Parts: sequence; structure tokens; C-alpha cells
Amino acid sequence: MFSMKSKKLNSKDYITLGIYSAISFVIMLIAGITNLSPYTYLLYPITYALFNGVIYLYIVTKIPKKGAIVLMNIIPVLYLAITGVQGIISALSILIFAVIAELITGNDRKNRRKILISYLIFTAWASCGGEYRFFLFPEGYFAEALESGLDPAYVDALRSFLDFRWWIGTILATVIASFLGIKIGEVIVKKHLKKAGVL
Repeated sequence: MFSMKSKKLNSKDYITLGIYSAISFVIMLIAGITNLSPYTYLLYPITYALFNGVIYLYIVTKIPKKGAIVLMNIIPVLYLAITGVQGIISALSILIFAVIAELITGNDRKNRRKILISYLIFTAWASCGGEYRFFLFPEGYFAEALESGLDPAYVDALRSFLDFRWWIGTILATVIASFLGIKIGEVIVKKHLKKAGVL
């Protein structure tokens, strides 16, 4: 058990969270490469969920304190918040799903099942919160995309994916990628997890 004092974030924790928030931001940008083509556009949440799993797992177990999950996403949130309407929606989605993930893990951050479930929920920001306008309010989404300077040919290609089966497939694929991301993370940081008492 941690003492009440140890449950509070300290200066070292904030520094660690800042570093890994930056790494998570880089992963988000790398995943964003999938947006270069309209035919790989929906791969973004899947790619993000797969590669960010190790960062999420490390932070949750390295800093098993309330607020860590939210704060590890602060840089991506701040970046998205200044990129327009869609960016603001994505930023809010990250915060909402991060808070839900915090509630799921609670004070028990050595429970592998809770960690896994919390990550499955957290990554829904990308497949649900980040994509709902594309499927539910496409005209507004595409109008904004064109106003921002996106190639009309790119937008027309995106319209071919306006089918709820694509959205359901993306959500399911993101869940699978999230599961694999955590499992890969368990292998990469196995030594740390044993020290933390998770494995």
C-alpha cells in the first residue's frame, strides 16, 4: 500500500509525465502519417492504439497516482486544442476518456485487467470521439476540411468510406490494437512491471 503522501503527484512525477506526454505526442504525429492518404485515413486510431500502449502501461504502473493518465496526455491535448474545431473536439475526447480511464483504474494500478480495460476505453477517444463527426455529420466535417485547404479530390475519396460498417470495423480494430499494444508493452517493460508488482 502507498501512504497518503505517496499518492500525491510530486515534482519528479510531473517531470516524468511531461517527458512521456511528449513521447505520446510524437506517437500521435507518427500515427497521423496515415492521414496523408484518404485510403489509410481510418488507420489512424488503430496505429495510435497499437504504439501508445507501452507508454500508457509504463506511466500507469510507474506513477500509480490519480491524475497521471490525464496529465500524460496534456501535450497532445494542448496541441489539438489550437488546430481548429475538429482538434478541439479531439482534445475534449482525450480528456473525457482519460478521466473515465482514471475512474476504472482507481487506486488499484497493479491490476492488469483494470489497466487493460482502462486502455481499451481510453483509446476510444480516437475511434469514437475523434471520428464521430466524420460519420454522423459528414457535410459539416467535409465543409470544414475544404475550408482548411484540404484537396477536394482527397475529400471526395473520403466520402467513399461514409458507411457505418467502416466505423464499426475501425472501432473493433482499435480495440484489438489496444489489446495488442498493452500486451506488447508488457513484454517491453516486463522488468519494470515485475518491480512494480504488476507481474
